[in-house]
Amino acid sequence: MSEELPIVEKKTCLVARGIPGAGKSTLLSKRAPNALVCSADHFFIGADGKYVFDASKLRGAHESSFNKFRLAVAGGAPMVAVDNTNLTWWEMGRYVELALGVGYQVEVLDVQTPPDVAAARGIHGVPAEHVQKMARKKLEVPENVRANPNFKYTTIK
Repeated sequence: MSEELPIVEKKTCLVARGIPGAGKSTLLSKRAPNALVCSADHFFIGADGKYVFDASKLRGAHESSFNKFRLAVAGGAPMVAVDNTNLTWWEMGRYVELALGVGYQVEVLDVQTPPDVAAARGIHGVPAEHVQKMARKKLEVPENVRANPNFKYTTIK
């Protein structure tokens, strides 16, 4: 009698992209509720569960997010999500390139939300004028990444 083998799904990495308050975290929690989430925001959540942002620690927050991601994909986590603004290739490129390099299917979820709406509902206190400025950033994905069959870019309005 032969043993039935489990169906092996392709490892997946979702990268949320959008201005603060766009709805990235909400989208990821609905689209991939079992994903291991890597986010710079997690760095600012204290033992009491409260979010306290400190701009002087932003570099450390992003390094913490990337280190968690690096360990997750090195360990073969089946579903990993990156929940940062990821507005430029400089911000998201290392996540995408690492995931593609170790065999993940990568999908960027570009959450398009009007800046005034996002600023009004944002929970991190980012001033509206800063959100407006962030919304004007353009993402240039390198051709070799766009041509990769394991890369997908989805705009969500």
